[in-house]
Amino acid sequence: MSLELRRFRFHVDHYYHLAEIGILSPEDRVELSRGEIIKKEPQSSHHASCIMRLNHLINPKTNSKSILRIRGPIRIDQYSEPEPDLSLLNYQSDYYVKSHPQPKDVFLIIEVADFELTYDEQTKLPLYAEANIPEVWLVNLNENVIEIYRKPDGNNYQEIQQYQRQDEITVPSLELSLKVEQVLG
Repeated sequence: MSLELRRFRFHVDHYYHLAEIGILSPEDRVELSRGEIIKKEPQSSHHASCIMRLNHLINPKTNSKSILRIRGPIRIDQYSEPEPDLSLLNYQSDYYVKSHPQPKDVFLIIEVADFELTYDEQTKLPLYAEANIPEVWLVNLNENVIEIYRKPDGNNYQEIQQYQRQDEITVPSLELSLKVEQVLG
C-alpha cells in the first residue's frame, strides 16, 4: 500500500496573513511560487552590485511609459508572487499602490543569478513563460553571460540568445544599449 502525500498550497492571501501574524518577518527572504514558500539564499556582494549597476544603467532611460522596480513582487496568479531582482513595468501614476503589478503590466524581468541559478532556470523561467512575460534576462554571474528569453509559449521561451562579456544588448523600447561588461562589472 502506498501513501499519497497531499501538500497544502498557500494562496497569496494566506502568504500575507502569515506575515501579518508574525510567522513570516520582513527579515525572511522568501517568495511564493506555485503555492510553496521558497526560502531564498543570501545575496552575495557580486549579486547586489550587479543589481545596483543595472539600476544605474536602466533607470535614467525609463520614461513616461515605464517604471523600473527593484526586488518588488509581481502577482502572477493566486499561488505565485515572485520577487524578481528588477522588473520594467508599464507606467502607472499611483506606482501600483493598490496592488502589485500583474503579468500584463510587465515589459521585462531581470533575474541576477549566482547561488540560485538552478532555481531561476527551472522554476522562475517556466513560471514567467506561463504568465506570458514577454522578455526575461538571466544575468548568469557564474558564467559571466546574459541570457535573454523572448516569445513565451507554454512554459518555455521560443527565442533564447546568449550575450558574452564583449557583446552589447539593445533595448529598443528604452532606446538603450548596454554592454554586457557594464552589467557584469
